[in-house]
Amino acid sequence: MFNGFDLQLKDKSLKYNVYFNDVFDNLNYEDSDYIVVLEGCILNKSKLLQTFQTDTFTEIIIQLYHKKIEFFPNELSGEFRGFIFDKKKNKLLIYNNHTGTQRIFYHQTAQHNFYVDTNLLRLTKTVKDSEILDLKPNSDAFYHLVTIGYILGHISPLKNFFRLLEGSVILMDNISGYYEIKHYFDLYDIEIFKGSKKEALLEADHLFNEAVIEEYEKDLEMGKEHFTTISGGLDSRLVLFYALKNNFRKGQRLFCFSQKNYTDEIVAKEIAESEKLKLDFVSLEKFEFISNIDKLTKISEGFNLYFGAIHVDFAMSKLKVEEKKKIGLIHTGQIGGGVLGSYLKSKNPRPIDISTLVYNKEFLEEFKEYITPYLSEKYREDIFLTKTSGFNATILGNLVFNQYSYQSSPFMNKDFLRFILSIPYEWRFRSNFYVEWINSYCKPATQFVWERTHMKPNAKWKTFLGDYVMRRVFNYYQKFRNKSENVSMFPYQYYFDRNEKLRKIYDDYFLENIKLIDYDYKLTDAVKTLYSKDDFQKKVFAIHILSVHKLYFS
Repeated sequence: MFNGFDLQLKDKSLKYNVYFNDVFDNLNYEDSDYIVVLEGCILNKSKLLQTFQTDTFTEIIIQLYHKKIEFFPNELSGEFRGFIFDKKKNKLLIYNNHTGTQRIFYHQTAQHNFYVDTNLLRLTKTVKDSEILDLKPNSDAFYHLVTIGYILGHISPLKNFFRLLEGSVILMDNISGYYEIKHYFDLYDIEIFKGSKKEALLEADHLFNEAVIEEYEKDLEMGKEHFTTISGGLDSRLVLFYALKNNFRKGQRLFCFSQKNYTDEIVAKEIAESEKLKLDFVSLEKFEFISNIDKLTKISEGFNLYFGAIHVDFAMSKLKVEEKKKIGLIHTGQIGGGVLGSYLKSKNPRPIDISTLVYNKEFLEEFKEYITPYLSEKYREDIFLTKTSGFNATILGNLVFNQYSYQSSPFMNKDFLRFILSIPYEWRFRSNFYVEWINSYCKPATQFVWERTHMKPNAKWKTFLGDYVMRRVFNYYQKFRNKSENVSMFPYQYYFDRNEKLRKIYDDYFLENIKLIDYDYKLTDAVKTLYSKDDFQKKVFAIHILSVHKLYFS
């Protein structure tokens, strides 16, 4: 749905193209002084119009640029990216949103020709057509993919093509051709909260409530329905119940997708029935959609394992066209469980442990030297995981949703995010603060089973019992009933093992494309080793690396 923009600074001349329509809050403006391009959905647009007492959004962007320069994007809330070209100063400012979910890529030649695009594949084709350049794989990126499953830092699958990291701007001088990158939003300087837990719970409630209101009011501003994802987890239900608490009930539609008869479907239906809301449910049975390898790799642009959101793409494709047109924002609980618990590996702050990043630990020692340079000592482990696993890996679902609308999550709101990451480790560990917050300020959300523990989240002690006892009991019980497919929202392994057609598709894909990585014997050995395993997820790592090479180098 969103096609972004590109630009070229060459021979001190700026050329650009926009590929988006006049929807959401998109801008494409030019006068004698400025070029202003913005693609996105600005959640606080109405507030900014009131504050600046104008009905012209372009005027606000220019005023913010004058007052804040590289920090002006910090005044915007939502999903966005864009650039401003100051003709008088001959300077260019390119920016993304604070989580980097709206991607921007760039490349500079030895002659200081500068290329920018919101789509990496399009960027590579532009550069290849305009310059004498052979596209070459970036080995570091592929060593990250084979071990971790996503790419760290600002690198991409191609040498000398880079990604603008979250909350950043590129400042370019058109005369000299030199540029610098600055961060207008970062998380490294967060100090631990010094108040009482009661005060922390109250502040969490306030900030989250404000973030939810901002999101759902945007739907009304656009004249669209509320479209909220729901499952058996805590994150999405918390978003929903806060929305209902603020009277965003009219036009509220729920959307759930999972293995049929799994806890996610059961709980979603219970919540919908209890609140008398419409629920669209898409069953993920049979899982034949896991053969859509190249489509998802193209969406991820190679940075994340394609199967991380392949089920999301399938589920959204099942909605009727007329229903999709009614959708406002796609409200989710993205990264809630991470920042409120799962990114914490101990009760005390600690530096980054590389082993917590690596999934295929059998390759840790072999590829460690290619990962370590991308680990920053200035970040605590939970903040680093928020920036990498959160902003970098789990946002693949965001990119899939972007085919239809913008995905939003109050857990990713700037103010809420910075506050939650300031909560002491021992409070957040094992989601204790999360459960206490829900019981204190969102009691209705505790009346339904939590998929993680298979118990209602109405007491902190249940989290430990659920994680280490009840979940295992539940899984054993399903296997005893010969219902192994019901142990997960998406039991890929179960269906892959039982579908000969799928296995042949994967085997053929592997054999047809393994030659693409002949240039690197270490990578080839690792990919062959992974694909030889019976574990479906390990096969996915191997297939993904081949798919990325097919996308860019075949």
